[in-house]
Amino acid sequence: MEDFLANAIHHKRIRFSLSFNDITAELNNPNRVHNRNRTVQPVKFHVKIVHDTHYKYVNRSLNRTETTIREYVERKERKCRFDMDKLKNFREAHGILSIMLALVGISRDNASNKYMVDKIIVQGLILGNKLSSMGRKVLGLCVYMRTEQVKSRCESCTQLQEIVMSSSNNEGMVPASDSAVKTVLKRVRVGADDKEASCCEEEGRERKRRKVCVSESDSCTVCMEEFNGGSEVACMPCSHVFHDKCIRTWLRQSHYCPVCRFEVPTAD
Repeated sequence: MEDFLANAIHHKRIRFSLSFNDITAELNNPNRVHNRNRTVQPVKFHVKIVHDTHYKYVNRSLNRTETTIREYVERKERKCRFDMDKLKNFREAHGILSIMLALVGISRDNASNKYMVDKIIVQGLILGNKLSSMGRKVLGLCVYMRTEQVKSRCESCTQLQEIVMSSSNNEGMVPASDSAVKTVLKRVRVGADDKEASCCEEEGRERKRRKVCVSESDSCTVCMEEFNGGSEVACMPCSHVFHDKCIRTWLRQSHYCPVCRFEVPTAD
């Protein structure tokens, strides 16, 4: 793991999910009792926040024939109990819950913190109005959060960075001709993971059709951003795919494919 982290991270993707679960029945929670003065004790709100962060590190070979994956899960958990009436006090409830979220990894400076506090308050108020909650002295809510962080490193990006570094020194960087760019680039539509898009190339009078798989999880190796589903991207004759704007900008600087160094003609 340390060897992986010591090298450059070329791609990073974060996914987040949030769910709620009524845990009132799991608590030691008899019916509401009265004290000697026969006044009703205030109902307590017991909130449990669990945040699982799934770290996944992926190392891909140049042609993605070999992939090494290392992963682990880190769990942070916090519990708190306070009067249900505080949920109706916006400022007080936010003060308590935002600190709890910060303790499990959602910083108070993060816009998601306020959003999730609002969701917890709403779910708490809904829980308090349920018929099954009547007569309870403690109401429990579990907030489960899962964050998936996928960090990737691939040899093709390393090669691309080496080309970019050499281009800064103007070492043999010759742009492709405009006519060649118009000829070699074909449009491919990004589909789902299990679907295929296709692009064509001319070979004399015959027309050969090649299938190129382009999914939403693939990314452009020039800008490092993932492709949007349903959008059109540009396909090189070597079958490598990029955002149209990215590859055209690249070919104005170099006549080589950013991934495999396929040569595009430099003269009209």
